[in-house]
Amino acid sequence: MVDNTSSNAVWALQGDSFNSGTGSVSVDVNADVVWTGENYSGSRVAGAFSILDTVYNAVELVVSAQPNAAFDELRLHWSPNNRACAERGSAPYSDGCINTSFYRNDSIYIMGDEDDDTDEFDDTVVAHEWGHYYEDNFARSDSVGGSHRGGDLLDIRVAFGEGWGNAFSGMVTGMTRYADSQGRNQNGGFGFGLESAVVANEGWWNETSVQLILFDLFDSNSDGADTVSLGFDPIHQVLTGPQRNTEAFTSIFSLAHYMVDGGHVSSSAMSNILAENEIAPVNDIWGEGRVNPDPANANYDEIIPVYLDFNAAINSGTAADVCVTKDFGEYNKLGNRRFARFTPTSSGLYVFEFDGNPSGLSGSDPDFYLFRAGTFLAAGTGNSAAANPSDNEDYADAGNRTGVELETVTLDANVVYTLDLHDYVNTDRDETTGGEGCLQFTATKL
Repeated sequence: MVDNTSSNAVWALQGDSFNSGTGSVSVDVNADVVWTGENYSGSRVAGAFSILDTVYNAVELVVSAQPNAAFDELRLHWSPNNRACAERGSAPYSDGCINTSFYRNDSIYIMGDEDDDTDEFDDTVVAHEWGHYYEDNFARSDSVGGSHRGGDLLDIRVAFGEGWGNAFSGMVTGMTRYADSQGRNQNGGFGFGLESAVVANEGWWNETSVQLILFDLFDSNSDGADTVSLGFDPIHQVLTGPQRNTEAFTSIFSLAHYMVDGGHVSSSAMSNILAENEIAPVNDIWGEGRVNPDPANANYDEIIPVYLDFNAAINSGTAADVCVTKDFGEYNKLGNRRFARFTPTSSGLYVFEFDGNPSGLSGSDPDFYLFRAGTFLAAGTGNSAAANPSDNEDYADAGNRTGVELETVTLDANVVYTLDLHDYVNTDRDETTGGEGCLQFTATKL
């Protein structure tokens, strides 16, 4: 537990000396925090130990399901100087400009800005971020990150990851409400229910829907359609087993399917919980059977099917349309990125061509990422060295053809692959660019 604004000095506490004698002795050491009624006074060392206490409880929860669990080193960064800034800093964030509490690469940074946003005593916030550490080290997350709110229509990977973090916070703390203190004298903030909540835009794209489903599976309360009380162990088994190795991207579809397939919950009970959150029965990891979410207003070719079938494109060279939209926002929202799946019938080198010109999008810059069971294999971003799907930098177009992405990839026969396909103008967080259009994908075996 270190202070990132003080050369990563370790938060420590020292009590008075004592004589241990020859027998057992209990010694209480007080990590204090002083609030004058107007402000904090002193070192606020209690904040560091409060964070450690929540992390200890998270570790204990995992150990309860997996006694031999090995935990990768995690560094916790907290400082009273950790705050929101006009320009977010960069690791190691020695200036404290972290903007929000977050997890990344086996490090958690926690806000501590008095009279604006302090999170050291917000146990659910700390547990949420540790939940992302859990995904990274025990389970799997395919989330591309980015900003999100409870009513957003999100990329399914983001919806699952954030819904998981929220639900996990309740599993660790025993609380049924997520709380984040903010504002003057820490008197403000926000919160929402983990067991029940008013949900805007509920469905398979919604983090709140995901958190309610996960917490219903976990908790011992029977309410509404929830008659399931599984505790943590079955969820842990699924997340660290079949979900970790799933051929699809991690989502509520894969979780729901594996919970039923593993015999942890009946199909009818799972369907009832899903239906309460406006999600039709899930029969596979791919979310087959989804229907137009808004038939009165639009034909959402940019949303369904959840996964495009690219078997004909890969094995027969048939051109495939990939329709995208920014109707619900940019970067990580529903329809920004389209998913495809395919199984090659023969091994070898293939040229993927992704053409944005048919879309009519100004400045179209097609990008794609290729995966096998969640493992990143190749990128078509105009830079073959790109290895991080969340970077989303705007590279020059390949092949000297404006608006066309070309990349040579090696594929194995009879293996399921997935693709994340998008137009950078819908993921660059620039509200003046992007829109709705259909790009074209073709593959040629060399």
